[in-house]
Amino acid sequence: MINWLIFFINTTYLFTGVLELWLAPKIGPNPYFGFKVGYTFADREVWNRTNRLAGLIIIIHAIMLCPFIFTKFFVYYILFLVVPTVAFIPFELRYSAHLLELRGAKTSQSSEIPISPVVVSLAWPASSVLLFLLLLILELMTYSHFSSLVATHFDWNGTPNGWSTRSEFLLTFTSISSIFPLISFILIFVSRKYPIFVHPGKMRFPRDVMVKASILSMNAGLMIMLLTYISIYMYAITGTFPSNLVYFSFAFLLIPLAYLVTKWKKSERGD
Repeated sequence: MINWLIFFINTTYLFTGVLELWLAPKIGPNPYFGFKVGYTFADREVWNRTNRLAGLIIIIHAIMLCPFIFTKFFVYYILFLVVPTVAFIPFELRYSAHLLELRGAKTSQSSEIPISPVVVSLAWPASSVLLFLLLLILELMTYSHFSSLVATHFDWNGTPNGWSTRSEFLLTFTSISSIFPLISFILIFVSRKYPIFVHPGKMRFPRDVMVKASILSMNAGLMIMLLTYISIYMYAITGTFPSNLVYFSFAFLLIPLAYLVTKWKKSERGD
């Protein structure tokens, strides 16, 4: 039997790899799509080659994960998805830096004009923490309402096809959700201590936009986790999975994203 949740995640992951391999080199450096670090922004050829390699690795990784589509081991799928992906990031950073060195265009923090840290307001990391705390509070308030077995996987019709114990479900769900605020704080740390990683190079958009857009994507992931938890909780209480909630969530998440894209476009035109 197909695990539709894993199928959806893995298909999206595979599609991301295809786009990064094919589309990122065509559209060029931008703050929203592709492997976005200071090294790739500094040179178009470095951007193209780094994103082609990143896309190819993602495609191979997604294909290797395909057998999980026919299992119910969602926790193991997330483990084999997240760990190699996190390990792959330093490799891509080193690869892009090496390409830039070969082209003789590397900018270091020891240069005559050092790259200043990228500083964003505390509201950005605080937003990730607040969303995660909201999820924790919701879990504490609803923990006793779940039965010993919780329906955690659903097909396209909202019919459960996988179950976990209450403790296992909450522990797994909380662990996965904690990744999003963690990445947000890593982004804040890197942008202040190693600003070359988030430097926009010759791109015409504010230096903090890439950091904010990345944190926004982490917050979007947290909101999806929140809505997923609410959906699972509502099924446990009412026996009905509110599938329409997913569509409303995506519509809501497009609002701040559209604002950032508009802001970037205006900066490109010099408005």
